[in-house]
Amino acid sequence: MSDTPSISAINRVLQAEGKSKEDVETCRQQAKEIVESGRNQARQITSRADERISVIHARADLSIDRKLAELRQEMASLSREPELDEKAHIRLQMAVESLLDEMVGELS
Repeated sequence: MSDTPSISAINRVLQAEGKSKEDVETCRQQAKEIVESGRNQARQITSRADERISVIHARADLSIDRKLAELRQEMASLSREPELDEKAHIRLQMAVESLLDEMVGELS
């Protein structure tokens, strides 16, 4: 019966080894879950960043479109002949005549 303590010790070692294997497997599973959770968080962060970038691009596009419309309107108004009211037309005519007199001399 001297084998009984040896067998008992071997059984305890085998049980401890089995428990260790279970613990290692539990740790692997937990690590796998932690990694997957981290990946999900990274995907969520990326998704939110993409959404924010899209909003910023849309706002920038809208701002650019508005500015282009303003510039087109200004360009169109600059390309038209100025419209003078009667007073401005008379002042312009007087200025031209005065300038002509200075450059050429009085004609009368």
